Amino acid sequence: MPTVADLFDRYPPNVQALAEELRALVRETVPAAQESVRLGWQSLGYRDPRAGYFFGLFPKHDHVQALFEWGALLKDEEHPLEGSGAQVRYVTVRTVDEATRALLTWGLRAALALPPGRDAKLAMLTTK
Repeated sequence: MPTVADLFDRYPPNVQALAEELRALVRETVPAAQESVRLGWQSLGYRDPRAGYFFGLFPKHDHVQALFEWGALLKDEEHPLEGSGAQVRYVTVRTVDEATRALLTWGLRAALALPPGRDAKLAMLTTK
């Protein structure tokens, strides 16, 4: 089974530190989340027992993308997410300042507040 070190060792030390800070934020905000290393996707994936897969951290060479699997359903003008696809939204993280912490904390909580199960979320996307 791959480890976090197997994933993070591919990136510069500043990105590793940033990703570790984001991991801590996820653990703090969603203690029940199950973390898995996905080397094929070059990411850390997060599942909740009720919500399923809801979030991922994707290290890049100069930042980390914090991806909300059902981000298109997370609407709040005060918390804008990047992306325009049918389902996924993300935040490009270069530093974890207060605004970034607030945005990610809001997004994590909002993602877990969505109805459980993939089918329910897909139905919400098709009725938008």
